Amino acid sequence: MMNKFLASSASLAVLIGAMSTASAKEGDFSGYFSVGQGALYDTYAGGFSNAGPFNLEAMVGKEIMQGIEVNAGFMFGIDTQDSSLRGQGEVGAGSTAVRASAKYLGIRPGVRLFLGDDRGQHHGGYIRPYLRAAFPIDVSLQTDPSSGASRTYVNVGLLVGGGLEYRWKHVGVFGEVIVVPFFRDFYMPIEGRVGVAVHF
Repeated sequence: MMNKFLASSASLAVLIGAMSTASAKEGDFSGYFSVGQGALYDTYAGGFSNAGPFNLEAMVGKEIMQGIEVNAGFMFGIDTQDSSLRGQGEVGAGSTAVRASAKYLGIRPGVRLFLGDDRGQHHGGYIRPYLRAAFPIDVSLQTDPSSGASRTYVNVGLLVGGGLEYRWKHVGVFGEVIVVPFFRDFYMPIEGRVGVAVHF
């Protein structure tokens, strides 16, 4: 009975592997590089407070099934305007809060869902829409202007958005809009991104 169970398990594993291989397209590894800029929405007081950080993102991804990609992005950003000092305990303080410029480092593990089927379209250019979701983990570094002390603040959130990619064979250009509500921050970045992609 144990032999039959092992044989059945092995057959199931082979079947799943074959289905995954068949579902993934020929070039299922991708690399992305993009720049982003937007605005910070104050979820406590309402309205936009100031410009969001200018940031760069490098991402690698693998399409595990037709149209479904898992990926990991690495982000570096810097404030273009001073933002409220993180961790000072003044939620929604707005312009009365102590403000300082910040630098950001983050990782963005997530998924991308491509809409439509690109099979048979590798001989010409085409546009492919997609949806994107991730769990960003950002570390911000600010210097308190009153004391000169450095402050490090870790934030976790949820990234959702969508975009369009124009793909020509193994190269693409894309644009997207994303929203990033953070669990510990009342400022929610809303940003547009443009970039290039390479598919292997």
